[in-house]
Amino acid sequence: MRAVSVGLLSFFVLSWPLLTAQALNPNPAQNKPAANQLTHPVAEADGCTPANAQSGRPAISPRRIEPQPYAVEFKTTTVQNLVDGTTITRKTREVEARNSRGDQLTVRTMIQEYGARIENVEQGHVHFAEDDSFLQWDSSSKSATLQKMPPRDQHNGCWANATGPLAISYNSTHRMNIGPAFDSSQKYIQPEQKTEQLGEDLIEGIKAQGIRTISTIPAGAIGNDKPLVSTQEVWIAEELPGVSLRLVISDPRFGKQTREVTSLKLGEPDTELFAAPKGYSLKTLEMHQVPCTAE
Repeated sequence: MRAVSVGLLSFFVLSWPLLTAQALNPNPAQNKPAANQLTHPVAEADGCTPANAQSGRPAISPRRIEPQPYAVEFKTTTVQNLVDGTTITRKTREVEARNSRGDQLTVRTMIQEYGARIENVEQGHVHFAEDDSFLQWDSSSKSATLQKMPPRDQHNGCWANATGPLAISYNSTHRMNIGPAFDSSQKYIQPEQKTEQLGEDLIEGIKAQGIRTISTIPAGAIGNDKPLVSTQEVWIAEELPGVSLRLVISDPRFGKQTREVTSLKLGEPDTELFAAPKGYSLKTLEMHQVPCTAE
């Protein structure tokens, strides 16, 4: 069962490719909470810390920038060179959008090439700001799911949906039993990291601040006879908080991934973007209260 805190509800199931996840966080234990813990490491129900405090994103500016509506398209290319000389290339297309109500959209299309045959698999996710409900869809099954959240005047205690994959605690002093305990005795390698400011660049007419993070796993730490050095360069839009306009990840274990903007439009996006594609089946899930276990 997946647990999410309400302070910064983020049920983002459209995971990045394995390369991104592992290159961004070589230490999986850092982001994994203790089992049964529902509270978010960054935000609590009764007080929030800025979202970039523990996200790994660079803090661009102390001044507050009001979010503005936009729609942006990306292309991502992952190139992996194998020891026998084989090169594997994977491509994805992405669309991100936010409207003036604060609703946020992410659509990722995996481009799968089988010789001359090409198949596109699309997965979409919409977070609705008014009540924290979210909509997800998948082109493989041509189905969509709308997860309704509890009314705001009932934001207390613990809730779960009928099918079990989502559980929420609105009170940071409560826990829920959601699975076996995480083995904290396991040893994980913390890479040595240093960052470099890359200055300012214009990307599709938008100012962006860049930062490079260099991570080094020492020789012998994971059976490697030499240090393993990976780099991540990310460029964050000043006027579009949280939006990375360029991302380059290079890791000798997984290859190189480049994510760059192909189109960016400021202003109100098309309302149809925030709905499931026409012809998809739609299932609606409701939340219900469940017992909490005190800390």
